Amino acid sequence: LNIKEKTLNWNKEQENSEFNLISDEYFQYGGTSYDIKQAKRILHQKPRSTVNFHVSEGIQDFLDRIGFTPAPSKEIDLNDPIICIDTGYKVPTPIDGYHRIEKALQEGVNSIPAYVLTPEETKSIQILY
Repeated sequence: LNIKEKTLNWNKEQENSEFNLISDEYFQYGGTSYDIKQAKRILHQKPRSTVNFHVSEGIQDFLDRIGFTPAPSKEIDLNDPIICIDTGYKVPTPIDGYHRIEKALQEGVNSIPAYVLTPEETKSIQILY
């Protein structure tokens, strides 16, 4: 992963626009859910640089498996970083930003910005059933 120069600079405007900390959001895969709202809190409390998340055609199979439904692409900003977790795989796993990934696939964009939680942060947002 290549680190981009962009870093988070928080202020009240960004808190409410870049990361919606008000509504509850969860990403569920297998027997585990991930608390996206808590991930956003972590990113708010511990700003970090973005990395380039490399979009590949292989992710389309994953989108199909999770039952992803695309949204109208005009409303989607590919410069808005997605949120990924580190689960020990070769590449980070996205938990927020699948509409941006889908739009990148449609437009032939090879990579989009992403924030990646550490393995410890990833464990802290897990909800086990």
